[in-house]
Amino acid sequence: MEPKRPTLGENFERVAPALTVVMLLIGLVAVVYLETNRPVAPTGNLRYFSSETEMARYLNSADGGDSNNLFGAQAGGGPEVAGGDRLVTMGDTTPPPSTAPGEGFSGTNVQVAGVDEGDIVKTDGNAIYVASGGDVVLLDARPAADMAVMSRIELDTWTSELYIAEGRLIVVTHGFPYYMLGGGVGIARGSPVCESCDVMFNYYPYETNVRVYDVTDLTAPAMVQNITLPGWFAGSRMIGDWTYILTTEYVYYEDDDVILPAVAVDGVRTPLQPRDIGYFDDGTYATTILTVAAVNAQDPGGFNHESFLVGGVQTVYVSLTDLYVTSPTYVWGERSTTTTWIFRLGLAAGTIAYEADGQVPGWVLNQFSIDEYEGHLRIATTDGWGDDAANNVYVLDEDLAVQGRIENLAPGERIFSARFVGERGYIVTFRQIDPLFVLDLSDPAAPVVLGELEIPGVSTYLHPFDATHLIGVGSVSCEDPMSAWLNCVKISLFDVAGTPRLVSEYVIRAAGGSNSEAQYDHKAFLFDRAKELLVIPVQTWSWTPVISDPARGEAWTEYYYSGWSGAFVFEATTAGFTLRGNVSHADENTSAPDTWYYGPSVRRSLYIGDDLYTISDRLVKANRLDTLAEVASVDL
Repeated sequence: MEPKRPTLGENFERVAPALTVVMLLIGLVAVVYLETNRPVAPTGNLRYFSSETEMARYLNSADGGDSNNLFGAQAGGGPEVAGGDRLVTMGDTTPPPSTAPGEGFSGTNVQVAGVDEGDIVKTDGNAIYVASGGDVVLLDARPAADMAVMSRIELDTWTSELYIAEGRLIVVTHGFPYYMLGGGVGIARGSPVCESCDVMFNYYPYETNVRVYDVTDLTAPAMVQNITLPGWFAGSRMIGDWTYILTTEYVYYEDDDVILPAVAVDGVRTPLQPRDIGYFDDGTYATTILTVAAVNAQDPGGFNHESFLVGGVQTVYVSLTDLYVTSPTYVWGERSTTTTWIFRLGLAAGTIAYEADGQVPGWVLNQFSIDEYEGHLRIATTDGWGDDAANNVYVLDEDLAVQGRIENLAPGERIFSARFVGERGYIVTFRQIDPLFVLDLSDPAAPVVLGELEIPGVSTYLHPFDATHLIGVGSVSCEDPMSAWLNCVKISLFDVAGTPRLVSEYVIRAAGGSNSEAQYDHKAFLFDRAKELLVIPVQTWSWTPVISDPARGEAWTEYYYSGWSGAFVFEATTAGFTLRGNVSHADENTSAPDTWYYGPSVRRSLYIGDDLYTISDRLVKANRLDTLAEVASVDL
């Protein structure tokens, strides 16, 4: 007779006492660390919990008195994937210094000069690092004719972003590890014992991993640090040697038992304690933990992190000295309204410190709706929906109190793109036509609208060309310019020296339409004013007739929806855009019996020296910058 196999609950009961002892030891170490290292809480709204009981009381108040929220705390919403581009003054497109003498190369298109942004493709001027599926591929890119894959880092979770600096590759991934709770005793990632958990259930927390590799030898990348942060990946930036990573995690609790997540460094998990978590004593309640971690790729011992309770993270904006996160609060009623909370954290060589918080009406589109300039924060919002929508721009002082405002721009429309550059601001709203508003923000207390331009279509990304010109990337109808069906890519050049005017535009027309990742992700946009170079990825589609049975002639003609994938390369000057040519990664299907044909999409482009590299999901291709003649290609 086969012995009775212990149940999962029985196994858990056997190990629970030992686990409890381990947890008490870990908790003791954490408290000792806390008492000796916790900085004094800043004045203002920020407070820290003194105990688990105090935190549970707060969470129950936040949840409207519902004391059983174990299966899902009030969520603040998932993080918005923010984008940005590189500038301090208009037209600043200087690439980072090259590690290859005599060769320049393009970096990631970022919002603030000196603040790098993670991306799926990075280069140091010699190698190209590509996030391909869940893995990272390392290519030796120089010379272009000898480009080759040197190694591949295989990972067990999905890759979000990469950074490269001084022989170190930072890889940010995310996924679902597996944990169990229940059987009368429950433990989650080193949390306090949940004695009231009386039901066995599966618990799948989401975690973000930060892995640092030494890539001085491209053939043998070596991991030098492995960090696990709790929750969803919400954004990141790199300033100098420090990479700042943001994650959000819902707080799970039942009655007075709060289940807190842990931070792990090289496999050693340290649970957060209530005293580690700051909250804002402003009359509102939040149940999402925002963790901001600082990682030094050159010095693993410099790792640091701070956690705060917020209502969720919608948008992340980072200057050279400050990190801003926005958290929206929605009020539904006869006229729905939104309030956006803004939290500012000071950043300095790996330290993270709360500085101020404030609020403005409306919700924020993305990071380009926010900008810090000479001690002031400028922010563009849309308040309300549909016919009740109103668009606003606010100027906030160092305490994040509103100092100046422009309200009720383009009633009934919403913001589709925004950009702040020095003392100017640019806002695009849309419902059927594209109004571009130019704002004078030189007086923070009295911002004004300088001019407005209305043209068909809409610009979803704005990029400075020089001090008096602005590039817009967006959409327009290929059939009827006044139609709201925006099915083709459009790039526009605006003169914004005075009253805004359209200088030039280029529409990428195709029978079935066209689109570009640069329409919604600025990192797909490559622009170099000195080289008069503009490159964007493009996909086009069309209905293609195919005679499926040649013996029966045209009576058996079918139509297949096929597409072309590649990159469009333009010469960009103050006179407009001239198409120099394109780089194809997938030619249009005209014969294969595949009803829905999609080739690999070009995701990014970059240049090193005199070569242009385009990267799709399956391919890296090198072409000459001057002639666009193909030099080499590598299959990923």
